[in-house]
Amino acid sequence: MKKIVLTILLCSVSFVMVGSLTTPTVGAVEESSNSVASDYVTKEDGTIEMIVPEDEVEQDLQKQVEDYISSKTGLTRSPTWVNLTQKVIETKYPVASGYAGNQPTKGTKFPSGGGFYWSSGGGPNVSVSAGFAGISISTNLGKSGTSGNFVNAPNKTQYFKLHVSEKYKVQKVAVYGAPYTNPNGPKQFLYYTYPKTLYSRTLSAKAQ
Repeated sequence: MKKIVLTILLCSVSFVMVGSLTTPTVGAVEESSNSVASDYVTKEDGTIEMIVPEDEVEQDLQKQVEDYISSKTGLTRSPTWVNLTQKVIETKYPVASGYAGNQPTKGTKFPSGGGFYWSSGGGPNVSVSAGFAGISISTNLGKSGTSGNFVNAPNKTQYFKLHVSEKYKVQKVAVYGAPYTNPNGPKQFLYYTYPKTLYSRTLSAKAQ
């Protein structure tokens, strides 16, 4: 009888140990369901920043130039221009910034600690000059919600709002070409084009 009782006790202990080892941590599950994997890096001041890889930036800018040239070839002057070349005349880095959408006017306080989740789209639109006459940058600042990229609030006592700052790379590109009737002759200036693309984005919690 004692042997049977001892066997039952050992089985119960083994079940409890296995159960404790396989039970998931609730906090980790909640965090993984809210935050998303991204290329954002946390800086010393608590802000998070995403920098677009340089090769992706250059590829996007070049594609925009090529698409613009394709749309203009044969339409700008007569005769048609051939052997087109391009040259970057100037580069600027304008910044579009503001507060993300879906936030209280006075901000949010986190007495127990915490911060904001940012997701793209659904927020206010802003437009800023690109630094060249007649050229502007328009973007949506996204919104604060329950999932996305996490931005930690610096303290538990102040009110904060989620702030978004986007830097763009804008180029002034000159396009040159030779007339179809003299393809090997000297090239002439045809027009400018202004490709633009996202360079970096910084998300931060700003005290109100």
